[in-house]
Amino acid sequence: MKTRTMLNGEQNGFIFRCGSEQNRLPNRGTFRNQSETSNRPRVDPKIINLSNRKMDSDEMKVLNKGLKYTPKPPADTDTLSVDIKEFCRKLRLKIILGIKNQRQLTNQLLQKDESIIIKEADKGGALVIMDRIYYRDKIQEQLNDIQYYRELNDNMERKTKRNINKLISKFPHCTTAKEVDYLTKFEVKTSNFYGLPKIHKTKEIETAVQQKNCAYIEINSPKDLKFRTIVAGPQCQLID
Repeated sequence: MKTRTMLNGEQNGFIFRCGSEQNRLPNRGTFRNQSETSNRPRVDPKIINLSNRKMDSDEMKVLNKGLKYTPKPPADTDTLSVDIKEFCRKLRLKIILGIKNQRQLTNQLLQKDESIIIKEADKGGALVIMDRIYYRDKIQEQLNDIQYYRELNDNMERKTKRNINKLISKFPHCTTAKEVDYLTKFEVKTSNFYGLPKIHKTKEIETAVQQKNCAYIEINSPKDLKFRTIVAGPQCQLID
């Protein structure tokens, strides 16, 4: 039953309702929590670890520099002077070089670890660390999509070379000797096929980013991760 009560406030443009239509204000803490969440600045992660491997602080410092980071070789200090001023400078240099050598060692350890694979994200430039088995299964899953990929059972290399030779023989005056060499004397090389993780398309990673709100997050093998596949590398090589 709806009840409408006239109060003094109604004269000023306010209407109060009771019973089932009573307007209830939400808890003040709700507004405060929502406000704090919305006002908190978003931190886009630079490193996303999807593997089971835990990264130590030295490895994190190397990964933060990106995949193109190459440690500089240690400087040759054998010819430096032995006076006190030079000794102090060498001492400081030794500390700096020690840090660089440690980073170089950490970088080598990451490169030699065959249990993981590190790729740049499709967008944003974040580094994504994945278990090699997980990455391989995800790429194979996309290759199994017959709508976009199919397996070639015959030898396309020989067939392509035969077709080129037939065309050259059929039109001998259309090409120069240099062009014939370029078209016939080559060795086919298999292209590289790989995928860049689309971290901006997965809800699992996005949820983890919002919850942790830091530059480094860990989430184990998200199921909804997709990849932007890329075919790159030389397809053929000239034979001298």
